[in-house]
Amino acid sequence: VVKRPADLAARYGGEEFAVILPNTNLFGATHIAKQIRRAVKGLEICHDTSQVGQHVTLSLGVTSLIPTADAEPTVLVDAADCALYQAKQKGRDRLYAIWTKETQTNNSFKLEQRRNVRVSGNSA
Repeated sequence: VVKRPADLAARYGGEEFAVILPNTNLFGATHIAKQIRRAVKGLEICHDTSQVGQHVTLSLGVTSLIPTADAEPTVLVDAADCALYQAKQKGRDRLYAIWTKETQTNNSFKLEQRRNVRVSGNSA
């Protein structure tokens, strides 16, 4: 799913992964996140102790930032972490996209000035 030469998927903590998509706005990042979620779901990896379902599922936090010289380095990671927390709190097996004032100012993708964008776990 992550195919461009500069794209990077890496483990970030115990059960968490980060996918870095340079030059990608929130719309594009959300599109890739949906593809990743769909690909893992299609593998049907058994998870007998899951409280969500019989197979491994993904909760994804999505954000986007076009960096500037004065942008704090933690803004992107903090926003992604917040979005992931929201995805888990909303029932898991879904993705949640979010941007902060800093990422919204620097991002070409805006959804009617809404702060949070939830994409249901049932979306394909």
